[in-house]
Amino acid sequence: MQVIRLSYRSLTPEEEKHEEQVWQNWEMFLLQLQDAAEFVHTQMPIKTEELDATFQKYMAEAVQVFTQATSGIYLDPTQNSTRLLSSVMKVCY
Repeated sequence: MQVIRLSYRSLTPEEEKHEEQVWQNWEMFLLQLQDAAEFVHTQMPIKTEELDATFQKYMAEAVQVFTQATSGIYLDPTQNSTRLLSSVMKVCY
């Protein structure tokens, strides 16, 4: 600490203005960072719930498509493959 004091010079008035501006900007940044952290903290459970609901919906749809595409006429090797392909495309879309 003593070495720093011996090496330190007083700031010029212009440097003092810049230092003050830097400190003000730093304080504003910290306030914005805190606001952002609070926003994320409050929004995360909501978004997580929405994503989970969307995932469950698409998972149920995938299971339904899988069930349809792996049963019935799709297991019969004597079926017309062109017609089956057209039918599978309708099931998937």
